[in-house]
Amino acid sequence: MKKIISGMLICTVLLNSFSVIASGEELVKTETTGETGLVTQATSETTTNSTEDTSSVTEENTSERDSSTSSTKEESLDSSTNSTTEEHSSVSETNTTDSKTEASQSSEVEKKTIDQDEADYQEAAREGTNHKKGTYAMKNGLSSRVARATVANVYANDPNLPGKNFIDVSSWNGDISVAEYQKIKSYGVTGVSVKLTEGTWYVNPYAAGQIRNAKAAGLKVSAYHYSMYVSAATAQDEARYFAQAAANSGLDKNTIMFNDAEDPTLTNNGRNAHANSVAFNQQLKALGYKNDALYVGKWWLTNGYIDTSAFGRDRVWVAQYPYTPDSSMQWNNDHGAWQWSSQMYFPGLANYEGRPFDISMTYSNFLNMGNSSGPDLSKYYTTNPGRVVVMKDETFYNNADFTSKGAAVKKNTLVEVQGIEYSSTGYPRLVTPQGYLTARKDIVLAAIS
Repeated sequence: MKKIISGMLICTVLLNSFSVIASGEELVKTETTGETGLVTQATSETTTNSTEDTSSVTEENTSERDSSTSSTKEESLDSSTNSTTEEHSSVSETNTTDSKTEASQSSEVEKKTIDQDEADYQEAAREGTNHKKGTYAMKNGLSSRVARATVANVYANDPNLPGKNFIDVSSWNGDISVAEYQKIKSYGVTGVSVKLTEGTWYVNPYAAGQIRNAKAAGLKVSAYHYSMYVSAATAQDEARYFAQAAANSGLDKNTIMFNDAEDPTLTNNGRNAHANSVAFNQQLKALGYKNDALYVGKWWLTNGYIDTSAFGRDRVWVAQYPYTPDSSMQWNNDHGAWQWSSQMYFPGLANYEGRPFDISMTYSNFLNMGNSSGPDLSKYYTTNPGRVVVMKDETFYNNADFTSKGAAVKKNTLVEVQGIEYSSTGYPRLVTPQGYLTARKDIVLAAIS
């Protein structure tokens, strides 16, 4: 019996011991999985220690993570700051580079423009061109031949025409004798504008004779320069060239001096035709030619290439050709003069149908060609009479202007005449072996052979 009881006790103890062990293992597993459960004291302590250890580890890990995160943020911030700085630096460098590039490109463009201007100017000089006034004035790019195909011929004896105040001539008109100028004058023309120069390379070889004979015929003379400048500097050079030619041709500083601004070279490649034209005229003034003026086509004014108010509109001569001009027309009367045809013919001139002239009318007193003073040529011999009888005591002179006296000549003396020359003011003189003698018909009489 005792053996049975003793065996039962042993079994009970073993079972309880097994249960505690099993329960401890289960709780450990529960703690490990994080699930909530009942714990024994021993296990609780173990669990507490485990939790503290876990917490410590967690805190350490968290601290490390925080530290790592903080470090990462700092690194990220530093990286971002560095990146931003680098970007700003890069942008700054890029902007600086772009600015330098733009400045360089601008400088290159400016240099190319200057080089192109110089090349164009040198090319024009090599060509040695001799343009006729109005070649481009009627319309940009139109040649005078094209213009002639679209503009009617006009004849000086037609009464139904705009005013015929003055003509302009160049080498294309060739030699014009005093008698021919007189015939032109008989149609009411009172002045002539003579082309002197072009660019800095051309002087009209006929200019001296055209000026001399026009003065001799009693016409008022002005001069013009066909401009080819590409800059203010070349404009000033051309003005000096023009002024020197005027002086060489015997034109005084009161002469009206026209800047003929019409060639496309003046506006090609965006050139400032207005500023350069102003520079030309200002240079003329600086040289003492105060009566500077401007010739320009209406097309240029319409397109704004030149502002004529800068020159004084009463000093501006505008070209515009109507297809059928008539006496009622007064185009461009807000300026000083109007060139209305390049196809004016003067009946009575030799081969007149093959000799067209440019014709203009004036509006302003400044450009009025009607104030010419000269002799009444009907009272003088203008062709060689061969021999003359002196009707009263007279004097021979050593020059055509009668500023230097020569020998005396008695009344009724028969004098041989070699030719006719004119004074600088337009008076005819008889050229004789003894010197110059008056050509007045009331003082000398043509001898009958």
